[in-house]
Amino acid sequence: MRPEKLIISGWGPYKDRVEIDFNAFDGRGLFLITGATGAGKTTIFDAITYALYGNLSGEVREKGSVRSDFAGVDTPTFVELFMRHAGKEYHIVRNPEYVRLKKKGKQGKTTKEKENAVLYLPDGKIVEGNREVNARIQEILVLNYAQFKKITMIAQGEFAKLLLASPKEKTDIFRDIFGTGIYGQFAQSLRAKAAVLFDKVKEQRHKLEEDVRLLADGREKQMPERLAGLTEGDNWNYAAVLEELESLCLQAEETEQEQQEDCNRLSDKNNELIEEVTKKKRENEEIDRWQKNEQTLTELEAQKCLVEEKRKVFLRACAAETLMPLKLTFQKAKKTWEEAQEKQKRQEADWRMLEEEIEELKPLLIKQDELQQYLEHCRQLEESSLHLEEGKKECEKAGREWDKAKSAYLKAEKERDEKQDAFREADRVYRHAAAGIAARMLKPGLPCPVCGSLDHPNPAKEEPGLLSEEALAGLQKEAKEAERALQKEHEKAISCKNKAVDLERRLEDLLKEKERLEKAVGEYGRQFTEAVFSDSGFLQADYLQKKEFVWEKTNRLTKLNAMLQSMADRMEEIKGEIEKGKEESESSKEAWKKALSREGFENEEECEKARISQRDRQALEKEIADYEERQTRALVVKEHLEGALHNRQKHEVELLEEELNNCRQKLEDAQGALKASHAFYTEVKKTRAGFEKTYKKMKEAEAEYGYVEDLNKLASGSNKKRLVFEQYVLAGYFEEILRAANLRFLKMTAGRFEMSRVEEAGDGRVKDSLEIQVMDYYTGKPRLVKTLSGGESFKASLSLALGMSDVIQAMNGGIKVDTLFIDEGFGALDAQSLDQSCEALAGLVENNRLIGIISHVPELQERIDCQLIVEKTNSGSSVKVHV
Repeated sequence: MRPEKLIISGWGPYKDRVEIDFNAFDGRGLFLITGATGAGKTTIFDAITYALYGNLSGEVREKGSVRSDFAGVDTPTFVELFMRHAGKEYHIVRNPEYVRLKKKGKQGKTTKEKENAVLYLPDGKIVEGNREVNARIQEILVLNYAQFKKITMIAQGEFAKLLLASPKEKTDIFRDIFGTGIYGQFAQSLRAKAAVLFDKVKEQRHKLEEDVRLLADGREKQMPERLAGLTEGDNWNYAAVLEELESLCLQAEETEQEQQEDCNRLSDKNNELIEEVTKKKRENEEIDRWQKNEQTLTELEAQKCLVEEKRKVFLRACAAETLMPLKLTFQKAKKTWEEAQEKQKRQEADWRMLEEEIEELKPLLIKQDELQQYLEHCRQLEESSLHLEEGKKECEKAGREWDKAKSAYLKAEKERDEKQDAFREADRVYRHAAAGIAARMLKPGLPCPVCGSLDHPNPAKEEPGLLSEEALAGLQKEAKEAERALQKEHEKAISCKNKAVDLERRLEDLLKEKERLEKAVGEYGRQFTEAVFSDSGFLQADYLQKKEFVWEKTNRLTKLNAMLQSMADRMEEIKGEIEKGKEESESSKEAWKKALSREGFENEEECEKARISQRDRQALEKEIADYEERQTRALVVKEHLEGALHNRQKHEVELLEEELNNCRQKLEDAQGALKASHAFYTEVKKTRAGFEKTYKKMKEAEAEYGYVEDLNKLASGSNKKRLVFEQYVLAGYFEEILRAANLRFLKMTAGRFEMSRVEEAGDGRVKDSLEIQVMDYYTGKPRLVKTLSGGESFKASLSLALGMSDVIQAMNGGIKVDTLFIDEGFGALDAQSLDQSCEALAGLVENNRLIGIISHVPELQERIDCQLIVEKTNSGSSVKVHV
């Protein structure tokens, strides 16, 4: 990632929009960010970091505090970054959450601007939203926020602390940088896993011990003897116990098979006896059935006369019931005829009422045209009243305007007179003082323009307070302007007066028209109230109410005429219904009498007497049907059994039943023994299966515990180097960092110093494998880093930081970061060391790499030409690019 342009607005010490063009350093690579302390040098890197990831570089900086205290209320807070990565151009705009003025609504009101980010991709697509942009940036750069910060920013004092930190502190630092905490977690996981697996082994052993103890306590009678001697020292031989259980299981299976054969033999004999007993019982039941059927036939013959009487009553009731529809038809026809007659009477009464109401409204039809003319006069009268009111208001308004115009005219006239009087007086004074004015032109030794004399002993004096020609011309101009203003006011006053006169004439015409309409409306109103409407409130109603009243009466009359016509048609229909009802009533009555005679009833009373309820008819019908069914069934049984069973004797089955009971008891005893054997076999089989499963689990748990425990010992420091797993990984990273750091450190110290890891460790589990020593090639002896001077310590720290950056990039798939920022630390270097450090840094500027040094050291300003100068003032900071 290489920044090309950065825009900062309302951010930190920058109150306004600040634009930084990094393209100015193309081909240079190394540049200096310089300025006073607190000017905002590190803020530039903060802005880049925030634009990319929405976070800041410093540990104490927060996104909510970046709003500039110098910024105006209408200045937005945002950062905008244009960058190039992998040959493609990207553009990011991001703003934090801050309070700003509302764009709409009441002035001075504020609102909260929400945090947002927008990413413009090379293909023209746009990604918006903090989460979405963060995810896409990490996908593009293949670095998360923490990795980017550690690779691109060497923070002030951070790597000096790493250089002099204790091994434990180095472990904590590297664990955070390289994420090696996972290896420590892995070792802890192995310990926990080994403990869990050991518990599983103990659990399975405990289960086996419990099973053997139960077996040895005599759960099965032969088990105590079988288990005797199956031990290895103080513990049981679980394999031998499993073999004994398998042997006992085979024996139990054989016993169960023998008892199953006995049960099958007894079951066959029991079935044979059951079949014989059942056959003889069935023959006895047939004999009992035949005898019972004979008795039933005798009883049915005795009931025959009674059933025939019930049959006659039932048929008579059914015949009477079939006549009921004809009776109902006659009654319905008679009722319909009577209802039609009543309906005719009601229609005649309604007809008379309609005729009376129509007679009352007939005058309305006669005076319809005059009534419409009256309503039109009413409408015109209301409009005239409205126009009259509007005319009065306009007259009053015109009068006020005329009074106002007169006052303005008189004021302008007075002002015109004053201006003209002032000009005439000034002009008069000026003309009288002409001699004094001419004396202005006299010069000693020059001829007089009037008399030609060269001597001017007593020239005329100018009067005091005399105006200049320019002032006199100004008064004349003011007088003319006052005259023009007076003319305008005069024209305006005349216009207002004419308008007022016209409005007064129009008002008089409106008054006359209203009086004419009121007279006409009064005459028409009295006429219609007497001739048409009896409602005395008709004259007092307004036009719309009168119109509604007339419309309602007219509409009512139209409806009444339509109703009268419809009623006439309906009365004709009712006459037809009466004639039809009379015919149907007489015909249905005749049909009803004929049906009574046909069914054998002399009259209606006899028919009603023969009727019974439906429930009683159903009961009679059921009794008759039951009798006939029983009789038929008894005859069928007699025909079926009489030939085969006549004079047959019943069998004696008591002896066979006794033999069957004895056989059944033996079968139950045999089944009980089989059930017990099966239960014993099932229990032994289940015990063997459970014991075998537990034994298998124990062996599997022991195997798994074995290799996990070996790994646990190896990761916990029980190895040749006596290093725990995380320390082993950290030592590898640390040596890679030292190799990369020495490439710069040797160059910065002219080949004198080289850093290495102290390998002589005591107990590796105390994490003392990250100690640094320095080989001093002047003395040929190693020395501790704490013995280095301040300048030497800075060189070592800077080299360590650059080495760290190289290793982290290599860890992330060989990612190349084109931009590096170094924050302060150069103040402790002498001139030679400063040259060596700058030379080493310049050596990093390859393949268009950009390195920014954040420092206020004056010597760096002399050595580095390309500079971003941050100027600090009482009203905020600004940035100037110097190339």
